[in-house]
Amino acid sequence: MQKSIGFSLIEIMFVLIITSILTALCCLPIYSKHLTHAKRLEAEMNLIKLASALEQYYIVNHTYQNASLNALNFPEKIAHDQYQLVIDHATESDFMLKAVPLNQQARNDPACAILLLSSKGEKGITGTGQLANCWV
Repeated sequence: MQKSIGFSLIEIMFVLIITSILTALCCLPIYSKHLTHAKRLEAEMNLIKLASALEQYYIVNHTYQNASLNALNFPEKIAHDQYQLVIDHATESDFMLKAVPLNQQARNDPACAILLLSSKGEKGITGTGQLANCWV
């Protein structure tokens, strides 16, 4: 009787399962970081679009007052419900916009926290991170 040489199917499957688990454990934090960054970029883009819509509103109405997300046809929640857009204040001559992180985004991105955009184009954050790292 000859002794068989090689690996059994069970041994190969066991190695594949262990490799898959280790790969998932290593790559999941990296994937989560990229997903958080992508949702923040989407929020930034929507803030800029909202600022543009407010400028168009100003051209027609000669004021930013009484502008609302509804009137500008903007959804309140964006980036797959991970950010909420807010017109923080709107006066006759200026406005301040916020993108407030919700749910998982708020937990994953405390360094940037709330994204701010003023009528003068000034960008800001409420988190402890660097502005250059939070706004592109």
